[in-house]
Amino acid sequence: MRFPRYQRDFFQAASMIRALKADPSNMELILELHRFLIRKIVKEEKRIKRLKRIRSRLARIKKSRRLGKDDSNKLKALMSMIEPRLKARRIMIYTWKFFGDGIANIYQPTCNLKHLYYDANYNVKEDAGFISGKDGFKQEWKIFRMGLDKNVPVILSDITNIIRHGDVCAMGWSDPVPIEVKKTKHANPGGRVNRQFRQLQQLAMFYGNDYAPSFRNGLDAYRIEKQSNDIVYYDEINLVVRNALKDGYSSMEVESGLTYFCSRIARDEGLDVNSVKHLESICGFKNSVVFHELTPEEDWGVAYPFTLSLEDECLVAFIQNDISILILYDLEEIRSEYLKNGVYAKFIMDGKSAIQICLDESDLMKGAYRIGEQYFNREVMGFNSVKDFIESSCVMLKQLPDLKVRDGELKERAINFDEELLQEWKNAKDLLIDEKQETPNTKES
Repeated sequence: MRFPRYQRDFFQAASMIRALKADPSNMELILELHRFLIRKIVKEEKRIKRLKRIRSRLARIKKSRRLGKDDSNKLKALMSMIEPRLKARRIMIYTWKFFGDGIANIYQPTCNLKHLYYDANYNVKEDAGFISGKDGFKQEWKIFRMGLDKNVPVILSDITNIIRHGDVCAMGWSDPVPIEVKKTKHANPGGRVNRQFRQLQQLAMFYGNDYAPSFRNGLDAYRIEKQSNDIVYYDEINLVVRNALKDGYSSMEVESGLTYFCSRIARDEGLDVNSVKHLESICGFKNSVVFHELTPEEDWGVAYPFTLSLEDECLVAFIQNDISILILYDLEEIRSEYLKNGVYAKFIMDGKSAIQICLDESDLMKGAYRIGEQYFNREVMGFNSVKDFIESSCVMLKQLPDLKVRDGELKERAINFDEELLQEWKNAKDLLIDEKQETPNTKES
């Protein structure tokens, strides 16, 4: 069990986030949850500061004194104990902030929140650092309370992993509104302040117009409405986890080619032998089946947070590593589903792109694009329907020709498409097909 002393606190946080999800208009509950999370985060921050002071003191002793062999070994042993403890404290902060992500996702979809996670170059933006000792926190808290008093759901960015633009974020409208709070008015704001305001202006333009020129990495960004209803399997994954907690392991095929598996983890023993045999039976040793293991230490990025999808004892068991959750999906089933929609799919899986889809394999200019691994994993980790994801991506692909006709600039870019890149896409290898073709040659050699 991970962090056993925190179990009671985890259950308390799980209860509050579930209550807020059931009653999003409860401003008092937002306030209560903020106070709870701030206390927990600040406590961990103070422990980190204390551990760093001890580490610095030990380093000075090591440098300034000539120690005997025994004393030197004892000092090294003490210093080696500090790093894992620092790591554990950082993980705890990250874990508490997952509950803050839960608050944000109650009011805004992940597709809106993800834009608050990246910087101007589409890299993950650095977080703001510690809450404790932060200049201007009182002012941020004041703005936060003003929002709640006006019955507007707001959230402090510092208690989340995902919101990294602005200090306070208003969540009560169709799009999030990040607000940068400054302690004093700057007569001549420096580069950092100006950069922050430019980024907020660019975000406001994108949210307001569904378009922003040179948005990130110098590329124009368009926001297109999703043309399908979200299908999620929260009830199914919670049932699988509860059954695993009771029986040791459990699985469920929630749709063709998509299976959830959960096993209880015995302390110092790992997975039960019977659960491993059951897992082998459901995957059938097929090369096309991909395993995605979920862990509370994984970088969930902009995926729907597990603090909302998992409930009560399921959530706490997951946070404390009492269970292992695996998501299994069959790539051949995915390919078949694309073909049903008149779309051809190649599985790239190169660490950047997951799937390349097109309308015509012999002419990619009729419509083609690549689905990033991060984007695809986000859907899987969020316990979303893969079939629904496929149908949505097919609709978007089929809209591309119309979009090129409507938008003259986009049409011009399509005509001048990088020939080298086009050839690369045409000759892209399929993870499954090319692997099958190469296997006989490997055996012959």
